[in-house]
Formats: sequence, C-alpha cells, structure tokens
Amino acid sequence: MDVRVALAGRMHVDAWGRTLDEDALGGRRGRVLFAYLVVERDRIITREELAGVLWGDDLPSSWQPALRVVISLIRTALTATGLPGAETLTGRAGSYQLVLPPGTVVDVEAAENDVAAGRRLLAAGDPVAAGARAETARAVAARSFLPGQEAVWIDRLRGRFTRVHVAALEVASDSLVAVGEAARAVLPAEYAVALEPFHDSAHLRLVRAHAAAGDRGEALRAYGRFRVLLADELGVDPSPELEAAYLELLRPNGSAGDTQASGPPGARVATDP
Repeated sequence: MDVRVALAGRMHVDAWGRTLDEDALGGRRGRVLFAYLVVERDRIITREELAGVLWGDDLPSSWQPALRVVISLIRTALTATGLPGAETLTGRAGSYQLVLPPGTVVDVEAAENDVAAGRRLLAAGDPVAAGARAETARAVAARSFLPGQEAVWIDRLRGRFTRVHVAALEVASDSLVAVGEAARAVLPAEYAVALEPFHDSAHLRLVRAHAAAGDRGEALRAYGRFRVLLADELGVDPSPELEAAYLELLRPNGSAGDTQASGPPGARVATDP
C-alpha cells in the first residue's frame, strides 16, 4: 500500500498498516515543521529556514538544539511507522529534506487529482463517476489546516485547499445537472459562491443550476447580484461566459447553457459539504 499523508484536519501518516498520529510529532512545533517539510519536500531546506518557520524573527538563543529536538521527534515518529527515520528525514551540512517513498499520496495533491479526474469524467459523459470523485476531493479540502497558526506559507496552502474545495463543488454541481437533478445542483454551487464570492465560475454554476431546475427568475437574480457585486467592489463586468449565460436566459425558453444530460434512472451524486 502507498504511504498516505494527511495535512488537513487531524494530521497523520499511514504507512503499511501503521499510523503516525499528529500527537507523535511532539506538539505544535512538530506539526508545523512536518507540514512544511511535506509541502517543500522537493528541495533541501537550510536549518535557518526551518528555524524561521518555527520562530519567525524571534529566534531564541538556543534555537539550534531546540530545532534538533523537533527533528529528532519527527524522525522517531516516522520510524515507528516503518519508515527509515534518518533516510526519510535526511540531514547534511546544516540542511534537511523529507524524502518520502515513490507513490506517496499527500491529501491536497490527491484532492487536486480527483477534481481533474472529475472534469475528465464529465467531459467523457460519466457524471455519476465525476460526482463521486468531486465528493472525495471536497471531503478533504473542507477540513481545516493548522488551525490557530498563521504564516505566509500556511495561508498559501489554505488557499490551495480552498481552490480545490471550490472546484470540487463546481464539478459536483455540473454532475448533478448532468444527471437531471438540477434542484440539488443549486446547493454545491451556493457553497462555492460563499467560499469565493468573486469567482465567476462558481456564479456560473449557480446560474446554470437554477436555470436547469426551471427557475429562470432565480437564475437572473443570481446573475444580477453578482454583476452588482463586481461593479461595486472591483469595477469590472462578469466573464464573457457568464454574460453569455445571462443573454441565453433572456431568450424565450432560455436555459443559460443547459448542460443537463441523461443519466441512469435514480442516479445520485454526493454533494453535502
């Protein structure tokens, strides 16, 4: 079985039937440093950079031995899962690198792959499978990452999780429309809009879901709210694709680019956020 690393929610590593729980990492510093090493595992990192991750500009005078203690705790925890600690978290010439086995699955990367697979499945005409992949990605991306901790790199990773979350909700909404359950497609589109209020593609899904459900009035209102928001806050217009959906709504029997496709009778796509 592949090694699996979960950064979101309760941090843990699963390797060959053994689990490294976040408690084994030695508290807050261990969790923060381990997450950073996972995210930056493609490069060698100096001890000074790692110290900056843990203490910022307020380095204690004893930061070097303190850093070695945190590194040692992480190595010990990795060894307990069957990974060779010293070879997995290498150290040489004052620098470190996390070297995970080939095939290791990191949750945020897996979620991104699930969204991409969902889009491909939609394009191939399999909305039920697409919705399942979207739900798998959504379940991961909806979890918190290092709650209570603040740093630029943490914000970047949280933003990455949010982008995956929004994309998964959009695929879920498209999938529901495609299997003829447009009324249920509204909810994931609304959650996507709530997460990214200025995201054109999320509002496009909301307009399409309302229109496919036969509620052209609500589709027009959703478009109108977004247009006002953009004008007031950013001074811009909606994307050409969203404008086209709006113009389609104005036509007699307009459907805002109805993407509905036939699906298996009674098909269901999981969408609860």
